[in-house]
Formats: sequence, C-alpha cells, structure tokens
Amino acid sequence: MSAFSWLFVGNGVIARRVAEELGKGRILGVTGRTPEHTRAFAHNYGCRAFSDLSEALEAGGFDAAYVNAPNRAHFELSRQCLLAGLPVLTEKPVTLNAAEAEELIRLSKERRVFFCEGMWTRFSPIIQEVIRRVRAGELGKIRLLRADFCYPYRLSGFSQRVFDPEGGGALMDAGIYTLSFCQSLLGLPGDFSVRTRKNGEGIDLFDEIEGVGPEGAEFRLRCGIDRLSLCRAEIRGTRGKISIPLFFKPVKAVFRGQKRETMRSRRGFCWEFEAVERAVRAGEIECGQMPHADSLAVMRWCDAIRKKAGIVFPSEQVQKKDRTC
Repeated sequence: MSAFSWLFVGNGVIARRVAEELGKGRILGVTGRTPEHTRAFAHNYGCRAFSDLSEALEAGGFDAAYVNAPNRAHFELSRQCLLAGLPVLTEKPVTLNAAEAEELIRLSKERRVFFCEGMWTRFSPIIQEVIRRVRAGELGKIRLLRADFCYPYRLSGFSQRVFDPEGGGALMDAGIYTLSFCQSLLGLPGDFSVRTRKNGEGIDLFDEIEGVGPEGAEFRLRCGIDRLSLCRAEIRGTRGKISIPLFFKPVKAVFRGQKRETMRSRRGFCWEFEAVERAVRAGEIECGQMPHADSLAVMRWCDAIRKKAGIVFPSEQVQKKDRTC
C-alpha cells in the first residue's frame, strides 16, 4: 500500500508538532500565510511549498488536507478543499459557529468527501475507553463530571492566536476540549450557567460553565488563558469514578470501582491521523471517534455559551448589521 500523502494548510506551532510526529514522507505539500515560513517548513520536512491553497489544489496528488490555520480561517479553507473533492481534517474548533459547521457537513455529505474535526483527545485510546465504560454503564448512573483546562498564555507561544478577536479567547482555544469531553459522555445540557472574565478588548480570559445533563448528571467546566490549573477531568457515578490527569493530552486514566485499575497510553497526534487515513481509504466521510453530529452539537453549545457570556466575533456583528439594513 502506498504512503498516505498529506497537504498541510498552515505551518504554525501545531503543524510543526504534528509534522515531527508524522515524519518525512507523509507530508507532500504545505501552504501558509508567510512565504518564508512556508519555505522553511517545506525544507525541514521534505515537502513542496505552495504559495496558496488554490495552487496546491491545482497541483493535486494529495490524499487529504490538514487545516491548521488560525480559527477564523478554518471554514473557508475547509470549504475550498471539500469543493475540490479533497478529504479534510480540520483543527479544533472545527469552525467559529454552528452555521459554518452545518455548511461544511452539508458539503461533505452532498459530495461524499471525508470531513472531520481534529479534536485529538477524542482519538486517544484512553478517552475512547472512558467513553466505552461510561456508555456501557460500568460507573452506574453518572452523578458528576468535572473538567478544567487553564494555562497562562505567556507560556504557550500562542498569544497571537488566542487574542485574535475573530475566534480567539479561552472558550474557543481551551474550553472546546472540556465541551467536547462533556458532550461525548453526557450529551448536551438543557440549561446551564456561564461566568466569564474578559480583558478590555472583550476577549474571554476565563470561563466557568455549570449545569445538568439530559440524564441528570451535574457538570462543572472551567477554561482559561490567564492562569494555570491541574487540567484534570473526573467522572463520578453511583458505582465508581474515573480520574484523568491532563485530560486534554491524556496518557493515564484511573478507574475506581470494585477494584482500582490504571490505564496508560502514549499521547500524540498519531491516533487521530491513523484513524483519518483508515477512514479515507475505506471511502468513509466521517470518523466514528469524532462524528459530524458531535462536532455540530459542540458548536451549537459554543454559540449558546457565547450568547450568554456576550462573546461576539466582529464578523457576526457585521452580519447582524447587514440583516437589519
């Protein structure tokens, strides 16, 4: 079987981390906003540099595209790939809002082209086992789910991304992990409360989301870019509990029921890319680990959270103004 060939659409910090894991030979091409960065990436990983996505799509020869550009660009770049018939793996958050996600999913289904959100935690063997056990009822009735992911942006190297008025902030960068984790185990809540802290430009620095899931389980989620937290997740049920240290890049989970069990696995993007490659080769249009319905559900929840917290992106303000004219 020939090697799977990726087109990297974007070449920032995350792209370089992924490329280190994939190694040379699986990345055939790269595009980016800054020509010198694009050329440097191409040199380091032995692939071809393209001036833009249109040029890369015209050249062809790729099995799939990995969109890892800033959040604001996910929709248009993914749409361009889908219209060209190229399977797409798009970094989280899949889009800025549910309307954009709906459009990409519609295109994927209509054109029978693979499309998936790159929520890497959902592909981890540890998270997959946690989901299996919870859905199988091994913890009994779920009473409580807690998850937090806070980091100080000064230590991240992501300052430009997280402070982008169009798609930045704690919710879209860190909170999306907690929302996806909660949704995969409890579904979407009927009601919830939001507490948020913003800077002077209206960027959310810290968010707390609390509520009750459809089956009565309480959840408490925290995300922030202005502080450091333990970044733990915990699920408590009537028959046991599960603890996951560093749940956003899981390498360990502790199951406590009739006996204590510890599961370990290596972290990495490998699980995500291997799953996508299998799905594309099989002619599928989505991944079971991160189906379209889950990405859309989380985006709808994000929209509802932002509405309650008063987090509005500039493009949405323009659209609202246009509708009232």
